Amino acid sequence: MIIFSLSNGYIGNLCMMMGPKTVERENDQECVASMLVSVLVLGIGIGSFLSYPIVHHLYRFWLIFYSLDLWSCKDPGCKLLRIIAPDTKHWSSNF
Repeated sequence: MIIFSLSNGYIGNLCMMMGPKTVERENDQECVASMLVSVLVLGIGIGSFLSYPIVHHLYRFWLIFYSLDLWSCKDPGCKLLRIIAPDTKHWSSNF
């Protein structure tokens, strides 16, 4: 995670510094710099906005998966059966 954050920060900074230099006119450089900042802020905002529903659904999935009680199964068939038909309450004692 540290490597990802450092490389992402480095590449992001390079894009923000070098992006305006890709155009020749000074007016266009200001426009490109403003556009880069706007897109960066928009991306951070959308990521923050979508983080709550994504975390909520992942947590919900984890609760459903945890409720299957797959750790008490000794047979792989039992685990598969509990994933396919989790509402079945009458599990065989062979599992």
